Amino acid sequence: MRLTDNRGFTLIEVLVAGIILAIIVSLSFFAMTLYLNEFRYARLSDTSAIGEFRQQQLLNAAMESVWEYFVTDPANERIGNYYPYFKGTSNSIDFITTSPVFTKNRTAVARIRLIDDNDESGCKLVYEEASLDKNYIRYYEDKIKYDHTLNISLSEKDLKFRYYGFWERRFLPDKEIEEEVLRWQDIFDGRKKKSVPEIIEIVKQSDAEETIYSFIVQARNKSKGALYFRN
Repeated sequence: MRLTDNRGFTLIEVLVAGIILAIIVSLSFFAMTLYLNEFRYARLSDTSAIGEFRQQQLLNAAMESVWEYFVTDPANERIGNYYPYFKGTSNSIDFITTSPVFTKNRTAVARIRLIDDNDESGCKLVYEEASLDKNYIRYYEDKIKYDHTLNISLSEKDLKFRYYGFWERRFLPDKEIEEEVLRWQDIFDGRKKKSVPEIIEIVKQSDAEETIYSFIVQARNKSKGALYFRN
């Protein structure tokens, strides 16, 4: 005589198994959600870092491409006296660049300002730009209408610009020639210097000034009028 066991699962056993399975699925879904959130955050962080790096590279190109675009004023215009458009102070620069951030394949007039952020521990660098197509500059004091702005946050405070370039001419009696003297300066006025600086730096103001960023000016083309580049 053979006995067979035809018993199945009881309702309680099925309910318990279902609850355990539901808990496992819920925990898996929760873990997956956390992973995806972390993944998205990491991607956003990387994208932000890449964007910031690109902005700094564009700014670097603009500043290293400072151009000796010659202007004048009503008094000097009568005698044919021209000088580069460059206004450099400890917290701002106005200049012409052949590698603008926003104006592609054109030259542009740009302004950079260093602004301390009172609510944070760093400093804000504000870059403004306008195409020379819309802003022909004739006089040194012409007003510019900037139509593009780029804000870059810097982690340091108490920053300033300084400039290395022409300071004065000295006559050397033994050689009977004049020698140009270059030095670091906190202000660089193209109207007075008749040139643009060779190096522009952003430094931290302290007893021993620490260089944060350095830009070696490379464009320095001596001609009158706007340059146009074609692809």
